[in-house]
Amino acid sequence: MLYHCIFDVNNHSSPRNRLLMRNGYDQALINELEARSGVLGHRSTVLRRQVLDLLLRRGGHASAYQLVNDLPTIGRAPSPPQVYRALDFLIDLGLVMRLSATNTFIVTPVPPGSAVNAGHTVFLICTSCNAVEVLPGPGLQQALDDAMDALRYQLKGGHTEVNAICAACQAKSDISRPRPTKT
Repeated sequence: MLYHCIFDVNNHSSPRNRLLMRNGYDQALINELEARSGVLGHRSTVLRRQVLDLLLRRGGHASAYQLVNDLPTIGRAPSPPQVYRALDFLIDLGLVMRLSATNTFIVTPVPPGSAVNAGHTVFLICTSCNAVEVLPGPGLQQALDDAMDALRYQLKGGHTEVNAICAACQAKSDISRPRPTKT
C-alpha cells in the first residue's frame, strides 16, 4: 500500500486530513509509541500520549502552542516546556518531525511498524496556506541519493522542505505561472 498523507493546517477536520486517520492509524501510532518507548527503555507517559493524541486530533500537523492551547480540552494545565519535551521525545522515537519552514510538528509519514528511518521524506509546504504534502516515491529517493553521491555530499537529517504554492492557493490568487512546453 502506498502511504501518502496530506495536511491542511487551516482546516484540521478536512477530508484531506482524514487520510491520516484511516484504518485505525491513530491507535496504531499510539501502540507504536508504547512499543518504541519500551525498546529504548523509556516510558510512554500520559503527557506524551496526550500530546501525540492532540497532534492526531489536529490532523497530524500543529504548532507547539496550538497543542498547549488544546491541553485544557483534555483537563491539563498548559505548560509549553512540557509540551516541547514531549514533542522532542516523539521526534527522537521517529514518530513526529519538526518542519522548520512553518515552525510546526507533523506526524511522521512512516506507517506504524515500519523502520524509523525508512528513507528521506520530502515535504511540499504551501507558503500561502501552510498546507503540507508528502512527495511519495522511491524514484525521488534514488534521484536524491544519486545527486548526493555525484557531488560527494552526505545527507543530514530525515527530511527536506520545499516551499511551493498549492493548487488551491494558485486558483484563489491566480498566481499560477505557465509551464514551459516540451519540445
